[in-house]
Amino acid sequence: MKIVTILLLGCMVASISSQALARNAQTEHRSPLLPPTPINIDVNERFTLTAQYYSVSRPTGATIILHDCSGVLEPFNELAQLLQKRQHNALVVSLRGYGESATELHSHKKLKEESNDIVSYQQKLALLTTFWQDDVLEAYQFLRNSLDKKLPINMITSGCSALYAVSTAEKMRINKAVFITPELDYSGKERYKNLMDIPTYFIESIYHVDSYQVTNELFSWNGSGQTKLQLFKGDHYNTALLKKEPSLIQDIALWLTNN
Repeated sequence: MKIVTILLLGCMVASISSQALARNAQTEHRSPLLPPTPINIDVNERFTLTAQYYSVSRPTGATIILHDCSGVLEPFNELAQLLQKRQHNALVVSLRGYGESATELHSHKKLKEESNDIVSYQQKLALLTTFWQDDVLEAYQFLRNSLDKKLPINMITSGCSALYAVSTAEKMRINKAVFITPELDYSGKERYKNLMDIPTYFIESIYHVDSYQVTNELFSWNGSGQTKLQLFKGDHYNTALLKKEPSLIQDIALWLTNN
């Protein structure tokens, strides 16, 4: 019995040692994550869009991340880092008028300061966002050109940027989409419905009435078996919802990178 026990213990130690060596070998061969690279994307001869590119040497795919009309990026940078850890490239875009993509002519901060009421602010914002369709399309082209053509490209949108995932998908192949409290009018919803079924992860607060109605309608319409809906109590929306529910960032990264 003593001999058998010694043999069994020896096998267990050898097995544990082999597993530890395998884990160490995987860790040693895994490349350290690179810091994001600032990217300039020429939309035309008069405007250059800026973005942060989180990349790995052998990506399994890539995702474009679009902020909402508040322009908050911090939760999306965290999400991009999680995607990068899962060997997936991510492009966090500062849309025209925001962050480093703001100019004297195109500035959300300036138009907000110059607006006397909500109506004038909305009118000026609508003029600014008319450029976003071309901006997002150029960001997609940049990502497509930087990847193997067989690799998938996804999109994450928040609030008012949902429309620009739709407009891009009308022209280019989008593998998966994430809509966080999407803001779409009747035309935007119909354009989404005219697309082929894109697996979409809808994230919504039930008391944010307008986007909740949009989400319910589009989720019911979408026929993809991968499409997912997650509802939360309260009226948090856009990046405020990501901050309130930290586990959402991890769940989005897992959903996008699992085939």
